[in-house]
Amino acid sequence: MESIFTEINSKANKARTNVDYFHTAYMKATNTDLGDEAFKAVTNPILSQMEQIINTSKHVSYRVQVLRNANSDPNFLRDLDEVDNMGDNVFEKSKTALDIMRKAIVDAKERKKARDEAIKEEEEAQKRAKEEELKKKAKNEAGESSSHLQRN
Repeated sequence: MESIFTEINSKANKARTNVDYFHTAYMKATNTDLGDEAFKAVTNPILSQMEQIINTSKHVSYRVQVLRNANSDPNFLRDLDEVDNMGDNVFEKSKTALDIMRKAIVDAKERKKARDEAIKEEEEAQKRAKEEELKKKAKNEAGESSSHLQRN
């Protein structure tokens, strides 16, 4: 019986750990250039569910403790099954949220790379345009001074 309690508690603990990973990844991404509007559009709805996942996982742990102390209750098996299902559900929700976060970060990195490349290309184009302008200016000045010399 203890192994069942441990397994259910493990699911609740893993759910809380996944929430911690989610929050850490979210904070790192939003504190860098990765936290763009598209990233927030994907992650913010999930972020609002994190508190519910934490509360549910705490409730699962609490219910496991109650069941440990009351294993002679007539509804014990029904309650145990219910708590086990709650543990499964909360763990799956946290895992799904973490998977979505991972994909959101990969997508955000790709968008950042594309933005950085576009900025680099724009800077290079401006540099080339400036060089061309300087060449034209130098050519015009050279042409003016040679025509000035020919008049004299």
